Amino acid sequence: MTKVWSGLVIRLRVRETLIYAIVTVAVTIVAAIAIPKNGYLAWGDVYPLYVMPGNHELERSLQLWGSAYSGLGSPHYAPGTTVFALLGHLLLRLGFSGPTAQWVLSLALLLFAGLSVTFFARTLFPERRIIALAAGLALPLSFYSALTLHDPIAMFAMGYFPLSAAFLIRRLREPAPPLRFAVEIGLLSLGFMVLATAPPIAVYEIAWALAWLVGGSLYWRTLPRILPGLLMGLGAAAAVNAWWAYAAFVTLFASGGSATQTFANPVAWSWVDQRATILHMLSMRGSWSYPLPEYFPWAARYQTGLYRLSLYVPAALALVAVFLSPFRRRVWTLLAIMVVSLFIGKGYHAPLGAINAFLYAKLPFFWLFRDPQPATSVTLYLSMFVLAGVGISLLVERGARYLERTGISVQRVALASRLAAVALVMLLLTNGIPFISGEFIPRVWLNGDAKSVVMPPQYWSDATAYLNAQQDDSRVLLLPNDDFYQMPYDWGYYGADGVAALIRQPTLLVTTQSINYITGTPELSPQFKYLVERIRKRSRAPIEPLLSALGVGWILQRNDIVWSRPYRNILSPEAIRSFLAAQPHIERVATFGKLDIYRVAIEHGNASAYSGLAVWPSNTAPDLVDAFQRSGGEIPWLIGGLTPVPEQLIKQAPRSLPMQSARRGSAQYEATLTPGARVLVLHSSYSTGWRVDAGGKELGWRHLPIDGFLNGWIVPEDAAQQVTILYKPARLFAALQALSLAVLCVLTIALALVLLTERRTSS
Repeated sequence: MTKVWSGLVIRLRVRETLIYAIVTVAVTIVAAIAIPKNGYLAWGDVYPLYVMPGNHELERSLQLWGSAYSGLGSPHYAPGTTVFALLGHLLLRLGFSGPTAQWVLSLALLLFAGLSVTFFARTLFPERRIIALAAGLALPLSFYSALTLHDPIAMFAMGYFPLSAAFLIRRLREPAPPLRFAVEIGLLSLGFMVLATAPPIAVYEIAWALAWLVGGSLYWRTLPRILPGLLMGLGAAAAVNAWWAYAAFVTLFASGGSATQTFANPVAWSWVDQRATILHMLSMRGSWSYPLPEYFPWAARYQTGLYRLSLYVPAALALVAVFLSPFRRRVWTLLAIMVVSLFIGKGYHAPLGAINAFLYAKLPFFWLFRDPQPATSVTLYLSMFVLAGVGISLLVERGARYLERTGISVQRVALASRLAAVALVMLLLTNGIPFISGEFIPRVWLNGDAKSVVMPPQYWSDATAYLNAQQDDSRVLLLPNDDFYQMPYDWGYYGADGVAALIRQPTLLVTTQSINYITGTPELSPQFKYLVERIRKRSRAPIEPLLSALGVGWILQRNDIVWSRPYRNILSPEAIRSFLAAQPHIERVATFGKLDIYRVAIEHGNASAYSGLAVWPSNTAPDLVDAFQRSGGEIPWLIGGLTPVPEQLIKQAPRSLPMQSARRGSAQYEATLTPGARVLVLHSSYSTGWRVDAGGKELGWRHLPIDGFLNGWIVPEDAAQQVTILYKPARLFAALQALSLAVLCVLTIALALVLLTERRTSS
């Protein structure tokens, strides 16, 4: 009897494993055929920085104050990049090329989605394996996935949402010991770190998990049994995620307003739901940019005929489940999720658009869904594809019953049922033809001006190698100006302007507005406007003092930017070349292909000292090119009327004083002041988190915004000569990182011990 039972258990495990194996093999084969590995996938907002050799993504996510991209430095809120960048670094160290590493990352995200959806469907419908197989295959290879693969956060959400829901359902239905439950919650919360990079998706995941937790505990009445483990798990999750939560707070509320775009009014984003009608969402065509041929050259065929009908197949099969399924509670739960997802996702569209507008205005955090579809599409299509799997199982069952009544043999009925199941799954997969065929990655897009698969030219590698070989860490200013954060290159790339992130030194983009944290502080934007106008008008005013204040020691002129595109306002190479040629103390020192490198004379390090201050006679930001020209060189300016200072500091003309400074990390500098120094300036974005210490004690020096965007301190006459400039929040950030790592190690060891103990007990 024992042997029979053991054999039955083994067969059941093999059948269970077979479902996941089929999904894994199928998704891998399609990815190998459809996703190219001969270059980097580059679409719009996303550039493959995670998997490019030399990238700073990991540094950016693990340092609270960083200057790799913004140049002047700012707190960075990008915890999700940690996971992707770690995978990229690992693959590169193993010898993978950058494009191959990106392909592996894409495959990992697709497999995570497919296997998690399979797990979710098996959890809800353990009676029918075909449901899990259909949903696990169809969703990662769907039309929706074809529109989402370029966004790693959204792709990760496609797997994390079903995984978290299935985990909670199983633990609420059959509670585990408190310790195991707590450990699992703590480890599972690591995925939330990825989602947190897109706050609307993260908030939506919290609501999603709470809904399953509350609903499941009420249905199975297991809250008293799970509560101890739940509370311990939430404590562990808080410890594991505290480091990035603190970074989020600092970035959003204490960095000088560099994240103002995050808090934009929903009305300002109303354009994103222009196609979000219910029918468009049910057919996966609700994205505002979907039908635009410049973004999706292959989209035209899916507007009419059988191709368009294929997009409604998942919804049609889901409708079959709603009308025919005997699993009423589970089916109606998924239907309710679809209805809520449609309601939030449609935004201002009818019906009930006025209610959405009311919720945007009155319900806390609902305003985050000003662009609702990236979040709500996850739950909408998860529920729809699982219901489609239910519909397939019901049609197969009804067909088998009909054949049985006709007197056909059991073997033939079984064969016919299997063939029917395969045919219906293939029918469901027809919506994913763009993905399966690979046409979702066109050769060119943006009306032929951009390529989907690119490789930076060799001259980029040569130029970055030259800059990286230099011994100083002064900033590299990138020209021409970024008129919009998606920049066009003549070798095919078009997207977020991060191509130069391979440069070791901090890079500074000439941006005239703060978008997505690409400048250290919004107060710097007016200076870029003045600089662009100087170049455009070919002014003779020297800009070297301004560049010195910005800590710029190099200029990288990108002559491969397509500057003449309509409706853009990018400086031409000829205008920049002639302007820089006439500038004193700026010299072209190297040329690599279409890249020119200029050296800028810079007279100080990361910090500098002065004998006094100058006051700009206005409450608006000073034009520093003009201000420095008036004063005959680089001196510290204050905006008049906004920051009162001692009169003795502004009566005499300030002058620069010799001093030494050394960088000890992203958030610490050592400085040696000379006698007579009355103003200390750190050439980094102004933030109240910066402090001056001496001998381990904080000095109460007055902190001022110099030039509107730099850190400055009034130095007392009897001041210490050796000082340390610290970004104090970085200390807490480092402590929270250490706490997170320690708790993560404890959770991992605890889980291993729990599993080992359970295995010994069961045997």
